[in-house]
Amino acid sequence: MARLVAEVMKMKEDRNQNQVSKEHEEEKTIPSSPWKRLIKKKWFFPAVYLIAAALILAFITWYQNPDDYALDADDLGDTETQDAVDTSNLTESNTTDDSDAMPVYTQEEEMIWPVALGDEIKVVLNYFDDEASEDEQLNAMVEYDNTFHPNQGIDFAHKNGETFNVYAALSGTVKAADKDPLVGYYVELEHKDGLVTVYQGLEDLQVSEGDEVKQGDLLGRAGRSVFKQDLGVHAHFEVRENGTPVNPYLYLDREATEESDSAKEEERAEQAEQEADQEEGQTDEETRESSTASQSEDETAGDENESSTESNE
Repeated sequence: MARLVAEVMKMKEDRNQNQVSKEHEEEKTIPSSPWKRLIKKKWFFPAVYLIAAALILAFITWYQNPDDYALDADDLGDTETQDAVDTSNLTESNTTDDSDAMPVYTQEEEMIWPVALGDEIKVVLNYFDDEASEDEQLNAMVEYDNTFHPNQGIDFAHKNGETFNVYAALSGTVKAADKDPLVGYYVELEHKDGLVTVYQGLEDLQVSEGDEVKQGDLLGRAGRSVFKQDLGVHAHFEVRENGTPVNPYLYLDREATEESDSAKEEERAEQAEQEADQEEGQTDEETRESSTASQSEDETAGDENESSTESNE
């Protein structure tokens, strides 16, 4: 029995020795970690202490003087402004050097009055506007052959019945230039976007069909027409959009007519004031004449009384 126990104990010891030897062999075969090798260096921990001390010192310095390390906003703004200026200069130089560049925007012509509207030349017949008052519509009717027709444009006349020049309201091409038995000589100018201007009632023509005219060129002179005999010497002006007559005031400066009307009203007021002054002067003169006549009558009566008195004596 004791022998068996001794053998078992020996077997356990042998097993333990084998296990320990295996562990030693595994430790020898497994390489050590780099960190472990680094930590085993003599200078490792002093280096760590120095780095930590440097970081702590830097933090304390920044904490005590934060303004010295802050980014200056003004400096940043100046830098951005300088960059913007440099970019702008670069853009301008590129634009200047590009001599073949086309303009981005071209100003279109604005329609001008076809006559020298002013104190002498007035608007005598306005456009028939569907949105105008009843009185304005009645004043914009044309009577011909016992029939009333709405006026499709604006008519001008000289205050003394004289003729006057008619000019192109816009640059364009002469679409038609001829004589009509009702409206007399007429000119039609074709412009952009389907716009056409019409000039009627002329006594002569200064352009021909197909001519290219510029704004302000002379087209003819005002004359007479069978259709508007009551107006005498006049000129008719129309604006058509895609063949349909429209209100010319949509394109023209209406302030010119308002100024003309105001000048006309002032002229009428001055004339009325002069007439009133003349009437007042006539009244004063009549009063003086009446007073003189009554005085003469009194003197005559006094002389007659004296004569009768002397005769009685």
